[in-house]
Amino acid sequence: MTESRTNKLKRVIVFGATGAQGGPVVAELLRQGVAVRAFTRNAAAARKVLNENVEIFEGNLNDAESLVKALTGVDCAFLHQPMVLMADVAFSVKNFLEAAKAAGLPRIVYTTSGPGLELLKGVPSVDRGRLDAETFLQSSIPTVVLKPTIYLENLLIPFFIQAIKENGVLDYPPVSADRKISWTSLEDQAKIAVAAMTNEQAVGKVFDIATPEPLNGDELAERLTVCLGRTVKFAAQSPKALAAKFSSMVDSTEIGDAICALYEGINTLPADGFVVDTASIEKTFDISLSSTSVWILRQNWDAATTVSHSKTGSSEKSEFSRVTR
Repeated sequence: MTESRTNKLKRVIVFGATGAQGGPVVAELLRQGVAVRAFTRNAAAARKVLNENVEIFEGNLNDAESLVKALTGVDCAFLHQPMVLMADVAFSVKNFLEAAKAAGLPRIVYTTSGPGLELLKGVPSVDRGRLDAETFLQSSIPTVVLKPTIYLENLLIPFFIQAIKENGVLDYPPVSADRKISWTSLEDQAKIAVAAMTNEQAVGKVFDIATPEPLNGDELAERLTVCLGRTVKFAAQSPKALAAKFSSMVDSTEIGDAICALYEGINTLPADGFVVDTASIEKTFDISLSSTSVWILRQNWDAATTVSHSKTGSSEKSEFSRVTR
């Protein structure tokens, strides 16, 4: 982002600032010299993890008065709902927009937290994200909607790491070995989100976003082999098997069913149906994104493995929530 565009932003409010999606947005805004207000349900907990320069606003997304106060005096709001809704973080889009209008909010950048490719229809979690996006776009608040594919950070979920390190098996994502996937890193999503906050041509539009370099399962395993120094083979489990793991981990068949439906939907797409034109995204937002291979190289896989062995029960559930929010 050029200096003149950065100067258009004085203060941005980030919802979910301590989470997997909001955290990188906070970091990118601070890197560019933009003041950040973090909306959180627990100010004390947020203060422990956020930069000391971040303003913390404790509130409730379902409290209209709280929202109006939080949204007053900022240039943009970044927010999202988890792709798989969980009661403790879900909010009413209608109520949010009413508060935004009352506060005079100039712009919203909203991510659907999961794939929104038009070819992928009939999948409950994707359809819900599409409906929320339409509601934002039809409002009087200038809005940019970002629809990421699947997050690279999902690879860091404990039971995926354990299978890779202990068995040399990459069993995620649950798609055929030859299917190319455009992945999305949270860091690249943050770059796009911040650029969207000042891009006038992006207002009122929906963008499928991703990190450059789509890979199939075998290609992904090859890159992990190089990083880990041991052979990793791709052997996808079925969507139903993956769903069963998640259902057990978070004690929710609803979440498992949604995950199963998502990947079954992806498997019905044409061969290139889950590939995003990232060159167009870079041109539209005047940014440079990373690549899937670079993201893989940057990860500390040994540290991730150590964490995976120590995570069981409720802590593993927290890891799922962190990555998917």
